[in-house]
Amino acid sequence: MSTGLNSYSNPQDIGPLYPGVDLEWLMVIVLVALWLLWHVFQIS
Repeated sequence: MSTGLNSYSNPQDIGPLYPGVDLEWLMVIVLVALWLLWHVFQIS
């Protein structure tokens, strides 16, 4: 039985494995702004 692992290299050398790398700050700003707008519209 094999795990399919054929390399024991450092996983940090591969880098991030998801799309949108370095856009997390932009997503946080947009979501906080939308969250604040939601509360403003709910109050009024």
